[in-house]
Amino acid sequence: MSAKNIVYVSLIDTLSGGGGERVCLDIARHLAVLGHSSVVVSLDGILRMAAPKGVDYWGGDGDCFDVIGLFSLLESKYGKSFDFHFLFHLVGATNFYIDNKEAFHKKSARCSIFFHGPMCEVFGVRTPFSTFRFKHYLEFWRIHKVVSKSRLRIKKLREALAHGELYAVSRQILQECDSLGIAGVSLFRNGVDYREVQKSSIACCELLPRGKYIVHVARISKEKRQDMLLQAYASSGAVLPLVIIGDGPSLPELKQLSEELGITDRVLFKGFLQNPYPILAGARFSIICSKFEGFCLSALESLTLGVPVLMTDRPYGIRSELHNYPRELISPDSVHGLACKIGTLSDENLPCMRYELPFEAFDITREVCRFVDCSGI
Repeated sequence: MSAKNIVYVSLIDTLSGGGGERVCLDIARHLAVLGHSSVVVSLDGILRMAAPKGVDYWGGDGDCFDVIGLFSLLESKYGKSFDFHFLFHLVGATNFYIDNKEAFHKKSARCSIFFHGPMCEVFGVRTPFSTFRFKHYLEFWRIHKVVSKSRLRIKKLREALAHGELYAVSRQILQECDSLGIAGVSLFRNGVDYREVQKSSIACCELLPRGKYIVHVARISKEKRQDMLLQAYASSGAVLPLVIIGDGPSLPELKQLSEELGITDRVLFKGFLQNPYPILAGARFSIICSKFEGFCLSALESLTLGVPVLMTDRPYGIRSELHNYPRELISPDSVHGLACKIGTLSDENLPCMRYELPFEAFDITREVCRFVDCSGI
């Protein structure tokens, strides 16, 4: 069937500003650039991020959104002669697929599920023995029950995903799927349109701080551990300001913490920005200290602009993709360890370690072309 008879429909939990959401929009935009009809549906109805050129933007209605209504909308716009290829991003959209998979397949729709985060964090599944805690060894009679429960959870997830085309955004997640026995998962490496990022970074920005500074770009939430970041920054002795771009449910608590630590004069909360790249490009270095990251798009964007990224020593997906990443840019996973690294890297009398990113290896355009080719269209 010719490309003009295919409509790619990307479903995502929300479009409030996270990294996985930016990836979803980038994929949708590149599908449109390639000449395909492309639609993005935000299941919770939030459309905070700007619509990419050539992409239809729809907001769902939370729990009221249903697959029958979705097909009715699509068929009224495109007609029944079109085939629909659905792309599911993040856990809410994936659960939407799992809850409605019979309806999708009854319509003969192609369904691709993208795993943006570690399976243990996103779906709560782990290999049976990795679920053990110290108490289980003391209460050894519970071991069989723990193993059986874990295996049942994994089996249900495998069955739920059995008919979808599965993609992991990093080798780390791909290996995790393999260890869980989830077969048929392909690698769709998270990437950026590095030309577009570099072009956007030179745009005029009234919020741009003067001089050098440290920057952190992320959703403000507990899993990003910004409380750890503020505690480390406060004890680091750094005089460079810390600029935080993003918002989220933990923002009020974070502002309160900055007051308690006495650093409100050095911490600048910029909120959510449609274009954070001018501020990102002007930083001495950026920081990532999340509890987990399936990939970590903001780290890739930072490196794309030649800005070093200080990462805590966690198994982030991007670390499995970067070869020979400098140890000087990896912090011990503790407040003290992060504080020491911040203090060292913020010393402007010392050169800041750099990492040369192989742009072509993370080109989202290439990944989308490969996805279209591999999907057999």
